[in-house]
Parts: sequence; structure tokens; C-alpha cells
Amino acid sequence: MVVVMVCLKVSVASALLISFLNAVDLGASANCTVMTNCKTCLDYNETKCFWCSSTEKCIKMGGILPKGCKSIDWRYFDNCTVAGYVWVIVLPVLGFLILVALGCCFYCCCCTCQQNALRQDAEEKKFRDKKKQMRHEHAERRAQREEKAFEIRQKYGISRKDDPV
Repeated sequence: MVVVMVCLKVSVASALLISFLNAVDLGASANCTVMTNCKTCLDYNETKCFWCSSTEKCIKMGGILPKGCKSIDWRYFDNCTVAGYVWVIVLPVLGFLILVALGCCFYCCCCTCQQNALRQDAEEKKFRDKKKQMRHEHAERRAQREEKAFEIRQKYGISRKDDPV
């Protein structure tokens, strides 16, 4: 009984595998040449065919770029209005621009913020040092003024209660 169930499971699994491989094989051996216009060619068998506008033929795809079309005027990806070579140029350029924009955003957000924080800390330290220096100079000038005032008061005999005698 167990042997029969195992054999049944194996036969079902192999049948599913064979049907899947047949479906893949049918897609791989697509007969694109029977299509007579751009729309039906590009709709046929998903992305296995492309339309060559110069020869007005539907040709099986042989890689990323079509090899059976003598001109650069071919259509692909369910788009009969824009030539395929435009997509080959536009998509990588757009991808590059997006990467550059992301790189610039990363640089501006991460690297510049850290530099600004360091610059701000340096400016704050410089401000604190300058303020401390100004307080010190102010205290020195005050001491000099008080000393001169004391000398003048002694010269003319005027004394205050807080003057050291």
C-alpha cells in the first residue's frame, strides 16, 4: 500500500514536471514569424518576439538586443510607438541619473550634516573662548580704572569707606 502511494506521488510529480517543461519548451520554441503586425507580434508569447519595422516581420528574440533586424528600427516590450533602441539608451541613462541623485542625497544628508555639526561645535568653542577673553580683558580694565581712581582720590585726599588704607 505504501509502495503504491509512493509510486503514485512520484508519477504525479513527474507528470507535473513534464507538463511544466513542455510549457517552457513551447515558450522557448515560439514561432514568431506567423505574426503579421506589430501589436500581435508583441502580444504573442510575452517577450519572446520583437517587431522589425524596416522589414515588417516578427522575429524571435535571440538575447537582450534583437539580432535579426538589419536596421535599428525595432519594437519591443508591448510598445509599437517607441523604437526599442530608444529604450536601450533611455533606461540605462535614467537608472544612472537615479543612482547619482541617490548618491547626492546620501552625501548631503549624511556627510554634510556631520561636517556642519563639527563646524558648529568649533564655532561654539571659538565663541566661548572669545567671550572668556572679553570677560578677562574687561576685568583687567576695571581693575586699572579702580587703581587710577584710588590714586586720584589719594592725591586729593578724598577717601571712600571701601578704599584700602
